[in-house]
Formats: sequence, structure tokens, C-alpha cells
Amino acid sequence: MIRDDAERITIKLQERLAHCPAKASGVTAAVEVESKRVAFAAPGGARPTFVRYKIKIADAGRVALLELDDAEGLAAEIGPDWGADRLFDEIRSRGAAVEVPGPPTA
Repeated sequence: MIRDDAERITIKLQERLAHCPAKASGVTAAVEVESKRVAFAAPGGARPTFVRYKIKIADAGRVALLELDDAEGLAAEIGPDWGADRLFDEIRSRGAAVEVPGPPTA
């Protein structure tokens, strides 16, 4: 169910960004899955795995991970005059980190 919500939000973001001018071209939205297996197991049971879904928004030089609620709110606010800079400024104003990946290291 949560995976379906994440996919729905991602599609909504992509549709909204597609209606922005060329300034927002190159911005992508995708579902990011984080899973963590607990280090201990209950007697007679397997180790549980916790899964979190986030929305990854990226362009050529920036990457941000948003909680589903934040991404859904952002999708509702995107207007046709938004560009990539305004999008990432809005993400920062919501308290999410926007990272600028460095060059790959060998």
C-alpha cells in the first residue's frame, strides 16, 4: 500500500514537472527504497526488516530525498512557471536537505 502511494506521488510530480517550461526539464522524480534489517532476532522468529519509501528528486547537479507527505504537498504546489531552481528552493524551505554530489572518486 505504501509503495503504491509512493508511485502515485512520483507520477504526480513527474506530470507537474512536465507542464513546467524548459527550465524544469531534466528534473526527475523516483521512488527511493531504504530497508534495514534489525540486528537481533526474537526467539523462534526471523529478523524483521523495516522498509521506508521516499521520493528522490534530482537534476544534473542536485539531489533531494523527501518524505511522502512532503513530496505530495510539493506536487500540489508546483505551478507552470516553476523552474528547477524554484523547485529546489521550495524543497529547502520545507527543511529537506538538497545535496550537490561531488565527482566520483576512484
